Amino acid sequence: MLVAMSIDLYAGDWVNTSNRSWHPTSFLEGSIGRLTSKLIRVGRADKTLSIRGSVTTFIVLGICGTAGILIHHLSGNTPLFWAVELWLVLALIDIRRTWQNALLLANGMERDGLPGARLLLPKLSDRDPFYADVHEVARTAIESIAFLFVFRVIGPVLSYLLLGLGGLYGYYTLYVLHKGAKNSEPFHRVGEWMYSALHRLFSVLGGLVLLMAALTILEVRSYDALTKYCHHLRWARGSGNKSTVAVMAGGLGLSLGGPRTYVTGIVAHPWVGEGKANADAGDICVAAKLFLRGCLIVYCFVAICVVLF
Repeated sequence: MLVAMSIDLYAGDWVNTSNRSWHPTSFLEGSIGRLTSKLIRVGRADKTLSIRGSVTTFIVLGICGTAGILIHHLSGNTPLFWAVELWLVLALIDIRRTWQNALLLANGMERDGLPGARLLLPKLSDRDPFYADVHEVARTAIESIAFLFVFRVIGPVLSYLLLGLGGLYGYYTLYVLHKGAKNSEPFHRVGEWMYSALHRLFSVLGGLVLLMAALTILEVRSYDALTKYCHHLRWARGSGNKSTVAVMAGGLGLSLGGPRTYVTGIVAHPWVGEGKANADAGDICVAAKLFLRGCLIVYCFVAICVVLF
């Protein structure tokens, strides 16, 4: 993990291209998608779909976890096979690309205004920005940076340190099952619940790391970030990734979240934070800096684990 993070910080983009068919997440999505399409049949009762989904979730987790354990065993007992495990770990973390894409979006927004911002937002977020204004695009970008810090840094690092490559595979398997929950909720209910609980825990830990990073950046209001983080833990314990978003909102003096504009109209979402809603390119740059400092703190933590254990 330490070597993979070092390579990704220097040249992560050359291997971290998740839209290629050979990428581990693409392989998982394709395999699980084909499996679920055969098990989800029209007219099945919700209870039947729920049972099938639960069994499928545990079987897929077992297969992926076993594959990870086997690869880890081979990397320790087969000459040069460690390079395979290193490549797999490197493909499943993402530091440099997220940071670069955030800065690219901020530059595009500053240079080209709303058209440039709408064009570059898909590099950070899956959300369609066609009907969003420039401030909504900026808020979405900052929220995506907070999400990617948990999903692409905290989650993979802790899963690998605690459970090895099998744990890392299991984490991404739960994510793929969670993504499919929109299509058939009863079938994916168990996988979605497991991923949401795990991601919520990682978000709380990620918020703590960002709080430490906030102390090293003059532009970030570390006390406000701590206040917002503690408020979230007290009053909004079941709200997904809001821990890291709360730190971003408090530290940058912003109100994140809020109503979203789609082709069908405005969809209400709760606000996080009591600061300004008019986020801009400068706020994205500060969020990117906070993301990178947080990644460096995680890097130092992994290095300490290497030395001690």
